Amino acid sequence: AAGAGSTTITVTGTGITQASWVEVNEIRVTSTFVDARTIRAVIPEYLLQSAGTLRVAVVNADGRSNVLQIAVGSAAPVLTPSGITHGATNENGAIAPGEIVIIAGTQFGPASVISAAPVNGFYGTSLSGVSVLFDGVAAPLLWTAQGRAAVVAPYSLAGKTSTQVVVEAAGARSQPVVMPVQATNPGLFTADSSGRGQVAASNQDGSLNRAGSAAPRGSVVVLYATGEGTVSPSLGSGQVVTAEALTRPILPVAVFVGGAPAVVEYAGGAPGQISGLLQLNIRIPENSQTGDSVSVVLRIGEYQSPAGVTLAVR
Repeated sequence: AAGAGSTTITVTGTGITQASWVEVNEIRVTSTFVDARTIRAVIPEYLLQSAGTLRVAVVNADGRSNVLQIAVGSAAPVLTPSGITHGATNENGAIAPGEIVIIAGTQFGPASVISAAPVNGFYGTSLSGVSVLFDGVAAPLLWTAQGRAAVVAPYSLAGKTSTQVVVEAAGARSQPVVMPVQATNPGLFTADSSGRGQVAASNQDGSLNRAGSAAPRGSVVVLYATGEGTVSPSLGSGQVVTAEALTRPILPVAVFVGGAPAVVEYAGGAPGQISGLLQLNIRIPENSQTGDSVSVVLRIGEYQSPAGVTLAVR
């Protein structure tokens, strides 16, 4: 990998002796005789600074071998468990099938953000040379930038308890990171993308919900979330939801505003958006608390969204 430290290679052939050595780009490097067919050599760091091709030969006192070529490519991506977070809450932990996930690490992605666009109703699994795999299954990508990518976890995670996540860039792969999997992992998108505070919501009159533009009790607001788990009808990973085939979460959905249960008038795929983005049309309870920071919590199946997300209610 380009940018790697000193790297040991093993060269096999015939006629290797204890007096043999290895040359890389005609430079003699530290070499270790193994047997008449094998020699090891250390490619120094300064020869691995950039992508290209190295010329490798084994040399004896009476001659040198044919030349082999070694490709030096991009450094392998680096990924850690802490770099895998929920797309709405930014929390690190379990992943649900179909969840929007943020991947953060190093050695992958373009210098500036590249956003994906669907082709024939599907988001692709490679963007700007970056792919993210869950147990070997490539996930649909929404965007990528230097050291970051947003993906939708494949629905093939359903029923699993863990998954191995790998980032691939320019043909090089990171070491796998094992992450837990659970049926759902609900999280609400917030106005500032922090995962806390004012929820990203629109009021019944189309205005944005916020302090000074609160939703009346009994009115409908629209929220967005991810982590609902498997859906019906079953769509392929990366597929765009259409008005003719709206998806619904398999597990029951409940929303609580100020601790009071809201009427969930619609919970399903957002038309024109990738499957994995959940749209929630809820009617604010008549007995809800009021104020600029009324708690709102989403529960799907056994799991609920983190505390600290609020809605403006009057």
